[in-house]
Amino acid sequence: MLGEAKLPADASEAACEDSPITPLMSAFYTRLKYKDVTATQWHLTADNLLSRNVSYTMPRSFLVPENRVDEVHVVEADSDGLFCLSATVHTPEVPYGSKFHSRFQLIFRGSADPANNADMDVTADIHYKNGGPPFLLKGQIRSGTEKETARCAESTPR
Repeated sequence: MLGEAKLPADASEAACEDSPITPLMSAFYTRLKYKDVTATQWHLTADNLLSRNVSYTMPRSFLVPENRVDEVHVVEADSDGLFCLSATVHTPEVPYGSKFHSRFQLIFRGSADPANNADMDVTADIHYKNGGPPFLLKGQIRSGTEKETARCAESTPR
């Protein structure tokens, strides 16, 4: 596919200069044990925002088998001392995955603490389609989303 790159088999290899998968991105996805990572080049949306698509295979968890994940990343703010990235995450292979998607937002600010490079805020929410899955499963979906968001936040270099 045009404009798409694949993570090297050995993710510790440096990414190509013109690849949308940077060494930092490669290290991040490797740390999370995601595999088969692909990303499109950044492009401008009709709203004049930068956007790209990222896909990967997420490892098996206690309740969910290994599954494919598709994300749409959008840079919502990029100015001196502030960077905001939002992502819409689709997991169609998980149980009831077609009935919901999650959205997370990472906000990086220059840190007042000299020991940190940046302060980071992370938010996440779930959007249900057509009422979503049965009520009892919504708690499991929320819990899984919260755990994975925390795991990703802890793996994000700052």
